[in-house]
Amino acid sequence: MHINKSFRVIAPLIATIGLISTGIWYYSSSKATMPLADFVYKRDMPEILDIINENWYWLFPEPKESYHPGYVDYVFKHKAPQANPMHHDKLIIKILHIDNKVAGFVAYYMKTKHIGMLLFLAVKHEYRGKQYGEKMARYAIEQLIKMGANQINLVTRTDNTPAQRIYTKIGFHEIMRDEHGLVYFVYEPHNN
Repeated sequence: MHINKSFRVIAPLIATIGLISTGIWYYSSSKATMPLADFVYKRDMPEILDIINENWYWLFPEPKESYHPGYVDYVFKHKAPQANPMHHDKLIIKILHIDNKVAGFVAYYMKTKHIGMLLFLAVKHEYRGKQYGEKMARYAIEQLIKMGANQINLVTRTDNTPAQRIYTKIGFHEIMRDEHGLVYFVYEPHNN
């Protein structure tokens, strides 16, 4: 009888502690920053090219044939947005490595003194559904704000609804759609 009575008191207490611990773990792991590495051209470019080639439609506004054959290589090798030689080393590229493989990447830069641009965000197909895209976007936003951005812009496809859900969830709002199937988003830190 005595053991049964003690069990009735202790069991709910243990269950409550377990639930609280699980909640704390979930919250801290979902808010934790990701281990993103700096882009190293020789190490990362072959896998980045694979991701870009698989996702060209989602990452670029024009078909591949519209770009100079060395465009992507130039952008990444020189970290130059839009392959503009006047903007060498402006593009910040961070790589998500999982099991020594490139699982995704994010690239962003300051377009002006106070306007940041989220240029690329991509996660390899087999790593999707694990919130990596959202975490990399949040990381880029945080870094751009530290660099002085009071507005962050991005462009995606109108039919890229998974990306749009992520951007909306983290505070971006749509400002325009164009006749080329692109949707423009803005994030304003002072409004979030």
